[in-house]
Amino acid sequence: MKKSRLLSRILFGLMVLCLLGYGQAAAPKPAEAPKPEMKPSDLVTHGPWLTYPDPGELTIGFTTVPGCGAGVEYREVGTEQWKQAWHTEAGQIFRHRTARSIRLTGLKKNGEYEYRLILFVPRDAKYHEGNFPKLDKGHKTKQTVLVENPDFRFKAFTDTADPFTFSVTADLQFSRNVKHGILRSYYDKCGLKDSKFFAVIGDGHNDIGSMENSYIGTVIDGLQPIGGASRPALFIRGNHEWRGGEASLWTEYFPAPKTRSTYFTFQCGDTFFIVLDSGEDKAATTLTYHYTGDNIDDQAFREEQRVWLAKVVESPEFKSAKWRIAMCHSAIYSHPEAYMYNHLAHICQDLFKKDKPENRIHLWLSGHTHVYSRTIPGTDQIYRPGNYRQVYGGKDYDFTVLTVEGPGGVGDINNCLVNVTVDKDKISVEARTPENALMDAFEIKNDGTVVDLNNDTLPMKKTPANYK
Repeated sequence: MKKSRLLSRILFGLMVLCLLGYGQAAAPKPAEAPKPEMKPSDLVTHGPWLTYPDPGELTIGFTTVPGCGAGVEYREVGTEQWKQAWHTEAGQIFRHRTARSIRLTGLKKNGEYEYRLILFVPRDAKYHEGNFPKLDKGHKTKQTVLVENPDFRFKAFTDTADPFTFSVTADLQFSRNVKHGILRSYYDKCGLKDSKFFAVIGDGHNDIGSMENSYIGTVIDGLQPIGGASRPALFIRGNHEWRGGEASLWTEYFPAPKTRSTYFTFQCGDTFFIVLDSGEDKAATTLTYHYTGDNIDDQAFREEQRVWLAKVVESPEFKSAKWRIAMCHSAIYSHPEAYMYNHLAHICQDLFKKDKPENRIHLWLSGHTHVYSRTIPGTDQIYRPGNYRQVYGGKDYDFTVLTVEGPGGVGDINNCLVNVTVDKDKISVEARTPENALMDAFEIKNDGTVVDLNNDTLPMKKTPANYK
């Protein structure tokens, strides 16, 4: 009796388990969450950004997902007809890179424009496939989508002598969030919001291990929420942009329209700008040297720039300009690293020394040392907050070299924004900390005379020529 009762319980338990199992198997699977529909803007991974401005010209850059073609539609504000400019190679839309650089030319000088991105998304079936669709006559299959935003607008540069302000910084070697916070502060507090264009004079990141993650994802993504789609910017190569596994991709993302390299010229109003590449600060002594090995032929690059610059200073645009400003990560003098100094000495030769007044430069803007300083033209002296190491060769030059602050600089100041205003009879310069404290202020006259606007409340001190 006990055995039969035990057997009955076992059979009952097995039956319950079977029923439970059947119930679980028969239960409908929970519905999968619907995948979000892809929007046209999802095809654009970074940008857009505006760069390489010139009177009546501008480049629009952005990155996309692989496999799609890309272009720009643009029109003058108040008109109806859109014009198109595509990224093409040999007449075909090019779909095999993610970097896009669309040059707009023939713009009305000082004209206001709006633009939108146009993306070519090809059919799944291709011509060489057996199932390529034969379309009925008159039938159209849409293959393009538009990415639009009210911030996608700009004002073209002009060659008339209107006053303008531009801003520069350098050496943004911070974490992504810190870098974005500094840029936001410059926009909100320090005058970047009102600048005609913005320049990062080298070392925007520590190295370029991945162009889109290291540089695009930190510098350009930081500019997007503060007018990066409507204010032109210049991304100038410093020695840290010579480093990293994808450093050689620089000109794929930032191809200068005239040189297709990292040195170029442009104009804004009656000001002529020269941008130079001072290279790495260490020689590529061996191909195994982890961040300079790719630079084994950099001496040929110096010579290339030298030949180019000699032609620039003889050009009508340079000769006729009222104001001339140079931008380069390092400086033609005052910076101590011998390798970069020799690089620039070869490129510039004696073109800008004071015995060549016809080639007068009014201002040279640079970075690299991470210490704010301003040279005193015609001397080996400088202004800077506190002490500084010896400068080099300044007495042969009659223009100001300004170097912006960088990480590890003076006290708790790790960067600064320099605002330069070009007016009819002077260039006014101010340097400000990210908190908008004024560090330095001066003016430059057309004959090169410098008017110091500092007072006792500012930290600038003159360093004697023999200071070491």
